[in-house]
Amino acid sequence: MVHPKEYSLLELAFEARSAEATDLRGKVFALLGLAKDAKGLRSNHSENPATLQIDYRSSVRSVYIDVADGLQEVLAEARHRSLLTRITLLGH
Repeated sequence: MVHPKEYSLLELAFEARSAEATDLRGKVFALLGLAKDAKGLRSNHSENPATLQIDYRSSVRSVYIDVADGLQEVLAEARHRSLLTRITLLGH
């Protein structure tokens, strides 16, 4: 069985940067539906801060801020894991 490659939100955003959308929120929401790490993103503006919700009542600004904040958290966690891996490897 062939398994399709899974892409992070950051990878998808880079690939879709020139794609057009009639509603800028729609472009972001589409990428959230495809990204392997979108479930880990949290929202500061939604009623359920545990996850970033697809909500067209949110302003474009708040959607972009939530995604940027979430990506910062994802990148920080990845850097932390990388640092821990390096420390572990140095210890052996």
